[in-house]
Amino acid sequence: MLNMVRKGLLGDILHVESGYIHDLRMVKFNPEEEPWRLQPAIDKNGNLYPDHPMRNMMPVLDINHGDRFDYLVSMSTKSGMLNDYARAQYGEKHPYATKEMALGDYNASLIRTVKGKMVTLNHDTHTPHPRESFRLQGTKGIYLKERDAQRIYIEGRSPREHQWEPAAPYLEEYAHEITKNYAPPERKGGAIRGHGSGGMTQTPINWHRLILALQENKQPDWDVYDSVTSAAIIPLTGSSVADKSRPVDFPDFTRGNWQKRPLLYT
Repeated sequence: MLNMVRKGLLGDILHVESGYIHDLRMVKFNPEEEPWRLQPAIDKNGNLYPDHPMRNMMPVLDINHGDRFDYLVSMSTKSGMLNDYARAQYGEKHPYATKEMALGDYNASLIRTVKGKMVTLNHDTHTPHPRESFRLQGTKGIYLKERDAQRIYIEGRSPREHQWEPAAPYLEEYAHEITKNYAPPERKGGAIRGHGSGGMTQTPINWHRLILALQENKQPDWDVYDSVTSAAIIPLTGSSVADKSRPVDFPDFTRGNWQKRPLLYT
């Protein structure tokens, strides 16, 4: 996808939409498995997990590497789904059946870049739904990734006007050199266990590249400026939500160096 953007297939990028859309009600009430999940919903409002979607959004927008976030606005719905879940699962007398939760059940945040691109960033861990999608809109076309399908439409190239086509041929044609050349040996210990591993027998490329960079004392794909930019969305959206969704300026952590920093994944 990133290579399609860099090669100009979608034209100039205008808008990216994604988020952390993941029904975590059961997980939040399971302190033995992930005890940290519930407390942020009690204490904070805003977009509480931007890092998950930002790993895909920031590179295609050249954030901190030719462009930067300028300001954002954020709005949350009321909160009630966690209380409803606690009542349904544990009864009316359970403490969480009535406890006030700060986090709205759905948060939508809009971020604008200095060069006029736009992000729609969503956060919803309380309502029943499938996992999130990813939408990338350019001046020449659009790419859409869902959990069970990837689709694309390129003006003047797609066979039917204003109709989706499968993205698989494009993803093969525009495969990035990093992924094409990635062929780690099979793991001696068998399949990988743990969060997000899916029983893989090969180390995921993002894990592998990070470990190699650390072992070789080289700069990882993302640096501290990229990481803090992603994480700063949490308090900035919190400030906007608390102030009737008024715009909040985004700090420039690079102190102007975003204009000359090399692109990610080159």
